[in-house]
Order: sequence, then C-alpha cells, then structure tokens
Amino acid sequence: MQYRRFIETFFLIDEPRSGKLVPFKFRNIQNRYYDELIKDYDIEKKGLISPVREIILKARREGFSSLLLALFAADDLLNDNPTETLVISYKDDGTKVFRKRYRTFITSYGARKMGYSVEQIQVDPGVLEQAAKQLFSIDSDEFELKHNRAHFYCGTASARTGGRGGVVQKLLFSEAAFYPDKRELRAKEIIEGTMRQVDLSSGWVFVESTANGDNNHYAKMWDDASNGTSRFKSNFYGWREFYSDSEFELIKSEFTDKRMIPQEYPETPEEAFLSSGDRFFDPAIVSNLKTEEGIQQGNWTYYADYQPGHRYALGADVSEGVGKHNSTIVILDFDAKIKKGEITVQKPKVIAVYSNNQIPPDLFAHEIKSGGLRYGSCLAAPERNNHGFTTLAILKDIYFNIYRDEHEKLGFHTNMASKPKMLHELRTAIHEELIEVSDQALKKEILSYPAQDLNETNRDEEDEDGGHYDRIIALAIAWQMRGIAVPSMIFEHRDVERKQSFDPNNPFNEI
Repeated sequence: MQYRRFIETFFLIDEPRSGKLVPFKFRNIQNRYYDELIKDYDIEKKGLISPVREIILKARREGFSSLLLALFAADDLLNDNPTETLVISYKDDGTKVFRKRYRTFITSYGARKMGYSVEQIQVDPGVLEQAAKQLFSIDSDEFELKHNRAHFYCGTASARTGGRGGVVQKLLFSEAAFYPDKRELRAKEIIEGTMRQVDLSSGWVFVESTANGDNNHYAKMWDDASNGTSRFKSNFYGWREFYSDSEFELIKSEFTDKRMIPQEYPETPEEAFLSSGDRFFDPAIVSNLKTEEGIQQGNWTYYADYQPGHRYALGADVSEGVGKHNSTIVILDFDAKIKKGEITVQKPKVIAVYSNNQIPPDLFAHEIKSGGLRYGSCLAAPERNNHGFTTLAILKDIYFNIYRDEHEKLGFHTNMASKPKMLHELRTAIHEELIEVSDQALKKEILSYPAQDLNETNRDEEDEDGGHYDRIIALAIAWQMRGIAVPSMIFEHRDVERKQSFDPNNPFNEI
C-alpha cells in the first residue's frame, strides 16, 4: 500500500494558519519519518504484518500525530480486513481534535471519490457529510466503515481508555509523558496493559510525546529504547528538524518563562528531559557534578577506603523490601582529600552507597552495622519513619553509634518540618559544590528530583514510576550529621564473627 501517495491524493487537513481545508502534503519532517518506516519496517509492502514499535520524542507542533492518524485512516480504507484502531490522547481537547481530524480524512477521501474537487469542498464543506453517510456505519464518538467494518476509537488516558479490551492492530499513545500517574491510575498500566491487545508479531504501536521530566513511564520507555533493552526504536526530532532559526527566535519571544523553551522545543534528547519538569536542584549545576567508577561488592559500591581520624556519617533511608522502593545507605567522609589539578583540598565526599529493594527492614539493620563498622564505627542515622522503626529495633542491639535527636530518640525523623530543611541545606551544598557526589545513580536522582516532592513525607510504595529518590534522602540525612560527626577510630573490642569493633555494653534508649 502506497500510503503517502494515497494520503496526498485524497486527504484534506485543516491548515494551521487559517483553518481552511487543504490537501495533506507531507512536510519535510513527515517525509523523512515516513521514509524511515519504509526502511525499518517495509510498511508499504507488509502493512500491518510488519510489527512496528516506535517511540518518538519531539518538539511541539511538528505534525507527527497528524501523520500517524493519516496512516491509520489510509490503512482503514485500503485494508480488506475489519481492523481495530485505538488512539489514546492525554486530555479531552486532544481527543476531540483527533476524532475530528480522522473523520475529515475519511470523508475528504469519500468526497474526492464522489467527484468533488478540493475547491468545491472548500466552498461547501457540507459535501463531507454526504460522504460520511456513504462511508460510515457508525459515526459518533467512534467510527466504523461500512465496506470492511474497520473500527476507530479515540479516548482520553484519564478515562481508562486502555481498559476497553479486545484485539487492536493500530495503536497510538499521544503525548504519553503527560498521562496521569497516581495510585488510582498509572501511566504504566495504561500503556503496557493496552499494548497487550496488539499481537506480538504484527501490528503498529506508536508512542509519541514531548518530554515531561525524566522520572515517568514514558521517560523509562525512551531510556530502554535508546539503550537497546527494548524492542521499541527511539526517534528524536528536535526543533532544528522543523523550524528555521528565525522561526525559533519568534517562538522564544512568546515565552514568558524561558525555562520552558528547551522542554517544548529541545535541540537534543538530553536537553528535552533535563529541562522538563519542575526541578528542585538546578540541572545546569548538577549536570557538571563529577562521578567515578566505584568498587561493586554485592549491593554496596565503595568509592574510598577508610582513613583513621576522618569524620564519617551514615544516612539511611528504609523501605519495605518488596521490590518497590530501595533501602539505601549513603556514607559521607567529611574530611576527604580531593585533588584539584596540582593541589589537594579537603571536601566532603560520598564514599559508599548501598541500595537494595528486596531486603527486609530488620535485615537492613545488619547492612547499616556493616557500613558503619567499615568506616570506623561512624555515626549512623537511619530514618525513623514507617519501616525505620523495625530497623532501629534491631540496630540498637547490634551497633552503638546511632544518632539521637534532641529528645534522645534514636534515628532521624523525617517530617513536614525536617524534610524541607534538610533538602534545602543539601541543595545549597550541591549548588555551592561543597560535596563530591561520586555515585552516578545518586547524581541522576539529584538531577531528577521534583520540587513537589519536597513537602511529601509519606511515599507511595506502589508507585513504580515516581518517588524513587532514596539515595537523595539518605544523603540529606548524612549531610545533617556534619556538625556532630567526630573523628573516627577503631575500637579494641573484637567482634569474633566479623573481627570488627564496637562497644556492646553501651546503654541504649528506647526508639
């Protein structure tokens, strides 16, 4: 099927400037993408038999949704089989536009086949209604063609469109980065659940969007496709693919919030994701933070050995241990020696990180002990929230150097007062380059951390696509210990099993 020739011959589309119906002539960027589909999937010869799996990251208003809708409409008209087409928009306005545009494609084809010219249709759009009566057996919020019973439906993500069931041959997720992603309705469930309706060895699935932060399901799909760990092929089309320099200058002049420009009109995929979303830390500063290759031992990554006399502190974020959020430890060396060119300076450095989403809270206490003993029985500050009580109940019997608050309670209590304070202080330290973060995964969390998380203390363990900032919390707690951490030492008392030292006779308070 020569889709492009068919579309350009028969389909009309509303011209953006005037709203007037004009022939659908492919733009350069649409031609380029269509050629890619031919090269990668041979769609003109194989049609729906070719299993198309595409994820598109783009700038605004480049015409991809219109192109894909036109491909779907052309296939519906040309296919002898009763195919099922499903489009999911992220908001109701988009759903209405897609339905109207698809209907226009079908009816403009019908009117042209009835002998009407483009000029006649422009003068009297009523002829499209005559064509609709001839072509559609269903003509409402969904459409069905009379001649082959091909069916088209467009719905909104927030209305659980993906739950319709049945078999689908053509599927489009439009602006997928903006799908709802709360406990009641997950973007992952919408997308992955709906995709199961498409046969694994055939059918077309397209996921297209502008960026909306890098910690949602769309961003994870993009990463997997870009890294080659997914069957989806990643495609990026920045503003230079479509707009001239002069047009881009006009676009920029219309933005009051200039920070939105790279999100809406990115030049690179990295810029698209880093610039989108409401970030707590400045991406321009965080992007320059240095990381290094550590030594991996199980779930621990070490970036430096123990140095006697240095001040160390351990922050720990406790999770349920059921494969969702991570239980995480970050250890800081406040007296680390960092080489800056030919000189050596003293600067706090992340020297060890532990992360595991399967370890139960009680066993996590033993990992805290292990990390603390490795670095001179350093001050350990586990979070005293939710599952942290279980960790502390065990830790107080096996490790002596545990942080106590002003009320002599063990552990660091993260609440609506302490969380904003500790994160703002960490933000200042990061922005003033006072900490060597060392760990790449920690840097990524800092880069992604959204401002709205600042006032949330109860994490949703069921949320697999958001809220994974466990390393940040552990680092922020460790940073709070900077004023009370003391020079480390190895005690003489021997733990026979581990041959490490701590004082088991030190009295403990209740949690």
